[in-house]
Amino acid sequence: MKRVIKMVLFLFLASTVLLTACQKTKSEYEQRAQESEGSSLPIAKEKEVDALLLDPRNTLDVKQKSGVISSELYVDGAKICGMVSLDKEILLADHENGQLLLMDSEGKIQERIGELGSGPLEFQKPTGITKDSQYIYVLDDGNSRVQILDYDLEYVREVKIDRTELDPSEELEDIEVDADQTIYISGCFLMNPGIIVLELKTGKESFQKINFCGFLACEQGKVYGLSSGQLYLPDEEPISFGEGTGECAVLECFPKDSRKIHKMQGINSFNDFLIKDKTMYCISQYHNELQKFDINGKYQGSIGMLDGESVLQYICEDEEGKLYVSGKSSRIFTFQE
Repeated sequence: MKRVIKMVLFLFLASTVLLTACQKTKSEYEQRAQESEGSSLPIAKEKEVDALLLDPRNTLDVKQKSGVISSELYVDGAKICGMVSLDKEILLADHENGQLLLMDSEGKIQERIGELGSGPLEFQKPTGITKDSQYIYVLDDGNSRVQILDYDLEYVREVKIDRTELDPSEELEDIEVDADQTIYISGCFLMNPGIIVLELKTGKESFQKINFCGFLACEQGKVYGLSSGQLYLPDEEPISFGEGTGECAVLECFPKDSRKIHKMQGINSFNDFLIKDKTMYCISQYHNELQKFDINGKYQGSIGMLDGESVLQYICEDEEGKLYVSGKSSRIFTFQE
């Protein structure tokens, strides 16, 4: 039985002092898991997650939809993360080389924007990209900031991200912006799960301490979150949370509070997703495919297979309705119904 698992563990040297610290940390995580039991996003016990996996009622009847045109594109030397559609071209975040790439629908690179560094239009390990009617927002993870560009791909300003609530090793993975230009940032924050919120109009930053690790999407000016899997507390020596295949939830995101609005059908583990015409297109890491759900989380079918080796994948749609899925490699999968 396949199970996708992400875990963060502390390694301690054998000494009485450090062993005490480990036990204290274990106790703190157990308390947080217990306090979450009545919430809409509970931290489960490992045996509860195992029971979900073994229950045949939770298994999706995976059937690939007919009439889907698919292909692969290659961007040599790049490791593509986030993507966003700009008219007839796709803007890509090259995580490996610290720059943005402007690609046409045939996979040809038309322009390279920026370079590795920390100044304006310089990037270190960029991940997510999004846009609104005015600007393009690039999640510059290695520099702990969001770079804001205009539609000529010129630098406008940047917003620094306070990461004191997060472990330094945790990566900022996804970004979205709502109709009020409030920025939401997510990732696999296992040590302190939640969502970073940056309000551009007020300059205020906050961290929503909710049991959420996952990705973000925007539909008609509203931001939504999709949990990557189920947060759980391991049975043996739990010194951190784990995240594995299980029950996944959809959130509606607000500056003050983000809340669960429904759960997804079946058991799964997801990467990025998008919403269009009351339909959710979700990258299933558990099934290694692009899956289609209705807006209430009911499974509609498989769009096509993906790269099973990719552990982090992003999705976007161009002006003609073609879907692009990247996976921190030079390969990009395309699908069109």
